[in-house]
Amino acid sequence: MPVEEICMRHGKSLDFMAPLFVALKAGEPFPQAWKKAEASPVLCEEDRELLSQFGEGFGASDTQGQLNHCSLCGSLTKKTLLKAEEDEKKKGKLYRMLGLFGGAAAALLLC
Repeated sequence: MPVEEICMRHGKSLDFMAPLFVALKAGEPFPQAWKKAEASPVLCEEDRELLSQFGEGFGASDTQGQLNHCSLCGSLTKKTLLKAEEDEKKKGKLYRMLGLFGGAAAALLLC
C-alpha cells in the first residue's frame, strides 16, 4: 500500500498530520508533504526530530526493513513519552500553583 494511503487511513485523528493531508491533496510528493507535518506548531523540537527520522525511512525499504524501522521509532517514541511524563510530574504541580497564586494576586489587586 502506498505510504500516502497509509497516512490517510490511520492519521486523520492526529492534529499534526493536517498539513500533510493538505499538501498531498495539492499534489505534492510525499517527502515534501511530510516535511510540512514535521513543521507543525503542535510539536516540540524533540517530537519534530522523531517525526523527521520516521519520515525519512517510511516507505523506503522492503517489508522487513519497514518493520525494523517502525520498531526503532516506536522505542524512541516510548523513551520520549517517559521523559515527558517525568517532566509533567516534576513541573506540573509548579505550573498549577503558579496559576493559582497568579489568580489570587489578580483577585487581590481588583478588590
